[in-house]
Amino acid sequence: MDRREFMAKAGILATWASIPITISACGSDDKTTNPGDGGSTTDNVPGVVTGGGHSHSVTLTGAQIDADQAVTLTLTGSGHTHTVALTAQEVGDIGDGMQVVKTSSTDEGHNHTVTFNPTPAAHDVDGSVTGGGHPHSVTLTGVQIDAGGAVVLTLTGSGHTHTCSLTADQVGMIGAGQTVETRSSVDSGHDHGVAFN
Repeated sequence: MDRREFMAKAGILATWASIPITISACGSDDKTTNPGDGGSTTDNVPGVVTGGGHSHSVTLTGAQIDADQAVTLTLTGSGHTHTVALTAQEVGDIGDGMQVVKTSSTDEGHNHTVTFNPTPAAHDVDGSVTGGGHPHSVTLTGVQIDAGGAVVLTLTGSGHTHTCSLTADQVGMIGAGQTVETRSSVDSGHDHGVAFN
């Protein structure tokens, strides 16, 4: 091939190289993706962490469930961390909605029990929201009552949100059927009274 032929072919290749090519996947587009979850259409599954007298949070993401491989998750919060290891089989079971109970690593002389897809012994308790001239709804779940730790709940509805905090003692009182009254955070210039039971 002489120089002229080479330059002509190179020009064609350069033209093709500058054309963007889009490849789209087949299948349904009607599922919602989890933000920050690598585009997974599988729901995240939070674990319920109990024991130790303080709270941690941990989540098995939809992307991890889709990968169907063994993972080690980190429990965060309360100024230190623990880990919990899940086999590929356990990841699949959690994705299928089955309950999986694991023990975390030991840190600062203690460990925790981590339950995915727990079946709550307690019933959900709806809060009664008053004030502000508009409605909100809030629920303390049976899982949160079973966990027995402090929680921050979100009041939803009416185009904005508030939060209300409950101590571990208050969660226990609500679970025992006692009345607990508190105030929400201030949003849009007002707050609300929140009563459970």
